Amino acid sequence: MDRQRASEQQIAWLRRMGYDGPIDSKAHASALIDIYTRGHRVITAGGLMVEQVTRLARLSSP
Repeated sequence: MDRQRASEQQIAWLRRMGYDGPIDSKAHASALIDIYTRGHRVITAGGLMVEQVTRLARLSSP
């Protein structure tokens, strides 16, 4: 799977989620999709990819 080209469905899904970086293979696409389905996102800058954790902090009052 790591040498197969990403499917058109995978590419389309990632683009809809706002990912504009490279998609090297089907395995790479699956890993990226996993990040997005967990509620995180991937930021690309200068050839680096960083997973951004976007969780809301839960505040409790005393």
